[in-house]
Amino acid sequence: MLCKRLLPTLQSCLQRVPLRPFLAPVDTPTDFLVAPRLLTGVTPDWDKDNVQGWIAAQHRSALLPLSQLGISWQRCDR
Repeated sequence: MLCKRLLPTLQSCLQRVPLRPFLAPVDTPTDFLVAPRLLTGVTPDWDKDNVQGWIAAQHRSALLPLSQLGISWQRCDR
């Protein structure tokens, strides 16, 4: 879960994919952001102050620039 205040900072590091939002199985729009070796998905959360997000990286070194954003990671799949 990401605080909505972090979203503009995250968007400044990544490029928005110029597509209509993808509708996940529960019809919540998912926007995709990309950078070299990174793919991020962002979707609204039930709590209006937060958004759900996930980040996939080709290699963990691609996550290093995001470490300065102050995101509290809930899970890291290896």
